[in-house]
Amino acid sequence: MSAAVPDDAPDELLVGSVVRLRPLREDDLEHLREWYNRPDIFPYMARDTPLTREDQRRWYEAMVRQADTRVFALERKNTGALVGSITLRHLLDPARCGELGILVGYPGSGLGSDAVRTLLRYAFTELGLKTVCLAVRGDNRRAITAYMRAGFRPEGVLRQRLAKSTHVYDLFSMSILREEFLEDLAESR
Repeated sequence: MSAAVPDDAPDELLVGSVVRLRPLREDDLEHLREWYNRPDIFPYMARDTPLTREDQRRWYEAMVRQADTRVFALERKNTGALVGSITLRHLLDPARCGELGILVGYPGSGLGSDAVRTLLRYAFTELGLKTVCLAVRGDNRRAITAYMRAGFRPEGVLRQRLAKSTHVYDLFSMSILREEFLEDLAESR
């Protein structure tokens, strides 16, 4: 029998080394939309058209109703400033495999890596997931390297799976198992 998923996100913040994860609020949406649509970030997102306010509103309203999804805002721990969002989907999957998605408004800052490690700790120790997976555009070397540093292992290539404008890109499938995460955590102490 699979572990039950809590009815709502944790009451307290999830705290990493440099970030805090808290429940996403409506007043976060405009900043996230601006970052999502930025020319250096948008090409790596799954949409082919920029995110409109209406698209985002529909997404947010759907997310707050979904029992199998947790969406967190990322804040800098020392200032409380919003820096992005991180999502864990498919929490009711019978195989206990969740899917990670992340948006960081400051790529290359190390904030995303800390957020991923913090979310993985929650996913594996609190939610009882066995695997966390993701798919990343095959030419997004910065993200692939960051995920591998967080312990994700490559699973395979989903060939020509993402269409953006006039190009079609491969997606890299990656995952981390609970035992891999816990082993990496024990080694880092």
